Amino acid sequence: MLNDQFGRQFNYLRLSITDVCNFSCTYCLPNGYQCDTPRNFLNKNEINTLVNAFAQLGTKKVRITGGEPCLRSDVTDIIKQCKNIPGIEKVAITTNGFNLFNKIDEFYRAGLDALNISIDSLNPSMFKLITGHDKLTHILKGIDRAIELGIKD
Repeated sequence: MLNDQFGRQFNYLRLSITDVCNFSCTYCLPNGYQCDTPRNFLNKNEINTLVNAFAQLGTKKVRITGGEPCLRSDVTDIIKQCKNIPGIEKVAITTNGFNLFNKIDEFYRAGLDALNISIDSLNPSMFKLITGHDKLTHILKGIDRAIELGIKD
C-alpha cells in the first residue's frame, strides 16, 4: 500500500493521458490549446505497465484525466485495459463532456464505473462565454444517458 509520511494510504491513481483540450476556457486556455512541439503521450502498453505497477501497490481506483481525455481516439481501449487489470476495482473519467452523449455507451461497455464532468455553468450563455463553445445542452444529454446506464460519481 502506498503511504505518505503521515500514514495516509493512497489507493487511487489519477492518470492524465493527454494535456490537449478542445475548449477555450477563459481561466485556463483563453486562446485555445496551442502547442508547437511534437506530443509523445503514454501509449497503451506504457499505461498498462504503469497501472499494473500501481495495482500491485494497492491501487484500487484509476481516474482517467487530461486535458480532455476523450480527445484520444483510444480512450475506450484505455478504460477497458484499466478495468481488466487485477486489483483495479473502479475506473472513472474526468471530462468536459463535449462528446459524452456519443461515447457513454461505449465507455460503459468498456467498464467505466464513474464519471466526473467539469461544467462551468448551467446557464447556456454563461457556459458559452466561459468555454467558448455552445455545448451545454449536448453535455447534459450525455449526463442523462450516463445516469440511465447507472454510472455514478
